[in-house]
Amino acid sequence: MSALAQYCVKFGMEVSGSDRQDSEMLHHLKDLGVKVFVGHKASNIGRAQVVVYTSAVHFDNEELQAALKTGVKVMSRSEMLGWIVSGFTTSVAIAGTHGKTTVTSMLSDVFYRMGLLHTAFIGGEGSHGNFVSGGDTVVAEACEYQRSFLELKPTVGVVLNVEYDHPDCYDNMTELYKAFRKFCNGSQQVLINGDDKFSETIPNALTFGLGNNNLYRAVDIRCDKGLYRYTFVTGDIAVDVRLSVVGRHQVYNSLAVMSVCHILGLPLLQCGKALSHFGGTHRRWERFSDNPFNLIADYAHHPTEIQSSVDTALQCGCNKLWVVFQPHTYSRTKALMKQFARSLSKADGVALLPVYSARESVDKSADSDSLVRLMSNGMLVHSFNDAVNWVNDNAREGDTVLLLGAGDVCELAQLIVKQQDVR
Repeated sequence: MSALAQYCVKFGMEVSGSDRQDSEMLHHLKDLGVKVFVGHKASNIGRAQVVVYTSAVHFDNEELQAALKTGVKVMSRSEMLGWIVSGFTTSVAIAGTHGKTTVTSMLSDVFYRMGLLHTAFIGGEGSHGNFVSGGDTVVAEACEYQRSFLELKPTVGVVLNVEYDHPDCYDNMTELYKAFRKFCNGSQQVLINGDDKFSETIPNALTFGLGNNNLYRAVDIRCDKGLYRYTFVTGDIAVDVRLSVVGRHQVYNSLAVMSVCHILGLPLLQCGKALSHFGGTHRRWERFSDNPFNLIADYAHHPTEIQSSVDTALQCGCNKLWVVFQPHTYSRTKALMKQFARSLSKADGVALLPVYSARESVDKSADSDSLVRLMSNGMLVHSFNDAVNWVNDNAREGDTVLLLGAGDVCELAQLIVKQQDVR
């Protein structure tokens, strides 16, 4: 939403908006001239001619209801993004269960370093924020939640992977696959992870991956303390790629970026060099210093993502691994509970915070107490203060502490640092 607001400001529109709590982003928007409200009230609508709402907002929201009653034009965030993207000559939409924000930010960063003017809508804070403006090319994150990505009809549609992640809007994998196929059908060209089972359902797609069947491949993969390098190959082209972000999953992420660059006809040697400077995005393996132990916050909130974070931490080297995990939504926790327990099993200890309910009502059958019963290395902590004390009681020099989840668990980092300073 904040990226859309910045786009509107850039093109001279008068913008106002509200959020349920204050944040640095609200202050940034205020500095840009946006009229900001903290809290939702019908009066906030004012004299708006168009009201844009996010899928996280319930239908009974005061502002949304006020807009509907007064006949103001109402659009979902996905509808507005689709309308904006349709106006560009070249558009790239990044979809997938995992890695969307990183790949969108990574591609935008490569374009920036190569001097390619472009616009970008990113679901997280990258090296240039979550919005970049300029040129006839646009890069946008395409989220499958509530099927919002179906509003996008890109020049190049990218599918990084497809796994079950939103049981509150998809009853099963059949429904999920159907939505992703519609996204692919709406794209002029399709690029898919050929190592993912979903690729078998899209016969004419361009593919990237490690398998020999892919058009774009990573070969000669090497790793040093979690940092990867490899050779990108397609046809008779071979380009060395060296990454500055840790984790094997970044091989796939960067491979998708290199593949898009080839599709767009960009010089791949320059693209490979630009990739080596990408330093990641906010809350994606974000390191915090001033501790005797390694402290890292990661947005991982799906079992596959958690497994990747845990494996990356162990690969980077540590004496012991401690995890604070905040499950995100009851529906996801309930649907994937056994997988969550398995994904956390390699840690020396796991502190489970209460479920971050987001848009959902409490479900006692899918709370953290239910999850911890499936774990041999877990314990419940009922508050941030309890979690901070647990970390400081257990973590020692040379250990790694991971703060995992898509809620507000990242705020623990500053609390942990402050308590270390007191000590």
